Amino acid sequence: MPLIHEPGTQWEYSNLAYFLLSQVVERASGKSLRVFAGEEIFGPLGMKSSLFNDNVNQPVTNRTDGYRLMDDGTYEIYMTNLDWVGDGGVYTTLDDFLAWDRNFYANKLGKGGDDLMAMVTTPHPDAAVGGDGSIAGAMYAFGMQLGIAHGEPVVGHTGGWVGFSTMYQRYPDLSLSVVVFCNSTDVSGSELGDNVAAIAVSAIKNSGKD
Repeated sequence: MPLIHEPGTQWEYSNLAYFLLSQVVERASGKSLRVFAGEEIFGPLGMKSSLFNDNVNQPVTNRTDGYRLMDDGTYEIYMTNLDWVGDGGVYTTLDDFLAWDRNFYANKLGKGGDDLMAMVTTPHPDAAVGGDGSIAGAMYAFGMQLGIAHGEPVVGHTGGWVGFSTMYQRYPDLSLSVVVFCNSTDVSGSELGDNVAAIAVSAIKNSGKD
């Protein structure tokens, strides 16, 4: 498969790239991504219910199914049977995800300190152009989109796969995070989350006014 562009010259989102990164982690560590993440990320952060699910036949306690709304108004299960991980496959809970979110303010991973968090939220300086020719690519860091929302700097990402859609927005200047997990195709995680964020940001910014 030919390269879309020369490495280091521009940014373009790619699920394949995240899967390849998982292969790099496995070869470098000699461990599956599931084991590596459990030891190096989920364990240190106390995320006891989080894992990379590389065995879709394994029972997962309290797992939520995804659903698809049918034309007749009924629902059917809408799940995946894919067992590769890296570009997805993370199972987590809201409590665990909030532990991950708090780590941006007091990092416990790696050697600790602020350097790791600064790195993962800083776009690569040599990839300033997006795949569509815009400069929006400069605002994409290590799995994090940087931008402005509701008049405030924001870091986050959206996601969607089969019956699930998600949204995560962190407003560092306000110490505010909005997290939305949806498990039906008739609900948009990004739309719902942005509506919640608009209300929360406005409330915080107006809380100090007479």
